[in-house]
Amino acid sequence: MDETSTHLWEKMTSFWMPKHELIDVSLNKDRGKSVTMIGGISNRWSCMEYILTEKTNVKCVTEFFDHLIGKIEKGCVMVLDNHPAHTSKSIASKAHSMGIELLFLPPTASELNPIEVMWAYFKRKWR
Repeated sequence: MDETSTHLWEKMTSFWMPKHELIDVSLNKDRGKSVTMIGGISNRWSCMEYILTEKTNVKCVTEFFDHLIGKIEKGCVMVLDNHPAHTSKSIASKAHSMGIELLFLPPTASELNPIEVMWAYFKRKWR
């Protein structure tokens, strides 16, 4: 389980201008809100489970756990990073009540979480 956020505005990848002229590039101030996807993958599910939110906080992570009720087996192990919303006491309590064991990755070891490959794919498609 993990989350990712992205803005959905289109990004310019290149543009033309006269040679030897200075470039002043600034971000559009009217970019819109970012979108956060909280999701999980499992070798026991036929598809990725996810919810869309505006941010990552304890309330949103709790909503994701509620989304998993009936889809996740008791006794499973959920792998998470050390985001403050993941490590809160209320999330630990929620997981315990659902029969989920939480396993936290070492700091700066996101490459150990297979869902990171999914996030890279989704961000490319979103943009």
